[in-house]
Amino acid sequence: SLVAMPDIVGMSLSQATKIMSAAGVRVGSIDTVAGGQEPGIVLASRPSAGVGRPRGGAVALVVSRGPEPSR
Repeated sequence: SLVAMPDIVGMSLSQATKIMSAAGVRVGSIDTVAGGQEPGIVLASRPSAGVGRPRGGAVALVVSRGPEPSR
């Protein structure tokens, strides 16, 4: 059965993981990118919020690793 992907953008990775687990999907790959936000914040998910996903299916996340260090 399909479950709707929850909207987790802007959440911490730990909070997003809990919400995804409750919705019936799991974290798959995690890509980290430099961003202006604090580290560990979900910037995007594949599939995005609202898209149907098989129960137990993996979701790819993009997570911030914080701002680029200044030189």
